[in-house]
Amino acid sequence: LWLTAFVVKSFVQARPFIFVDVETLSRSVSYLIRQQGSDGSFPLVGMVHHSGMKGGLQGDVARTAYVLTTLVEAERVTWDKLQAAPAIVRTAKTRAQGYLESQLESISDNYTLALTAYALGLSKSRLAGRAVELLVARADTGSGIMWWTDSRATQSS
Repeated sequence: LWLTAFVVKSFVQARPFIFVDVETLSRSVSYLIRQQGSDGSFPLVGMVHHSGMKGGLQGDVARTAYVLTTLVEAERVTWDKLQAAPAIVRTAKTRAQGYLESQLESISDNYTLALTAYALGLSKSRLAGRAVELLVARADTGSGIMWWTDSRATQSS
């Protein structure tokens, strides 16, 4: 699921520069949408043999945030009468956004929170500002700069 979302997002972003078959994109987006849970999340489907490829994605919230960014990108494609019609993409996007909004206050991982804040901002969520507030509250600061540590590493020590 993650890899499909990654490829769709990459191909949508590459369309201004190279030919990308819209029908293939449509089938891939339709596949993503069919995997969406009733709560709006995108659960684990399949297997990633090398977890380093996922770039830190862990759990349904992070995966849903990543897929939501893909759906926002996919909305920009002219689908014509293909499988992934704009209304279907919009509905899946709205459901994913709702799921992330419902999980926002319980996110413990900084990477997941950053990805969620990004996804909510892209999707113009009413809680995008709150996500950024939560993220800024977790930041370390010094010498006029702000940074975040891997909260998973600090939780396990």
